Amino acid sequence: MEKKLTAATMLAGLLLGATSLANAQQPANPWYVGFGLGSATIDTDVSGTTGTASLDEDDTSRQVFAGFRFTDNFAIEAQYNYFGEATLSGNEGDQFVFDGQTFEFTADNALIKVSADSYALGLVGMAQVTPRVQLFGKLGLHRWDVDESRTSDAGNANFSDSGTDIFYAGGAQIRLLDEVAVRLEGSVYDLDDYEVSAIGGSLLFIF
Repeated sequence: MEKKLTAATMLAGLLLGATSLANAQQPANPWYVGFGLGSATIDTDVSGTTGTASLDEDDTSRQVFAGFRFTDNFAIEAQYNYFGEATLSGNEGDQFVFDGQTFEFTADNALIKVSADSYALGLVGMAQVTPRVQLFGKLGLHRWDVDESRTSDAGNANFSDSGTDIFYAGGAQIRLLDEVAVRLEGSVYDLDDYEVSAIGGSLLFIF
């Protein structure tokens, strides 16, 4: 309940901020679209693997986004994020720790796979450092979906979950041409039971 109230409060704040910024003078080319690639880590809170058990929480992330700059220093941005997969594999008798408790695989060739993606809306604040370099921070909400599959010699099972939570990001944007820029960005996304941290680069087209 507390997270839902926080999410609702933030969304209301973003909408109010967008309304007030819309009254300010807009840049000559306020729209932009972009896409990016990076590396994401899905923190599953798994540790202490034994035997042949193996944990991999890192994968390639992908992002597409579009934004509107209300002023030279503020924008509203919508984005889609694919965070990749985290996997935990093992065989009968292998153990791992999750959320402070020890678990043991009871079948061979066990594989637990978690994949996640989200749709996000955020408010972006920008500060000009040089004529072509900006620092930026981003804060907003994202609607996430998590899919989990469990397979082994004993059988298969699939689960899914979804929710709305907070994300934040920051980085630098470098304008290569009047209509083209690149970004270097680090971000953190809350997914209820999981947390995703990502770092990557993206290419923007400004119009």
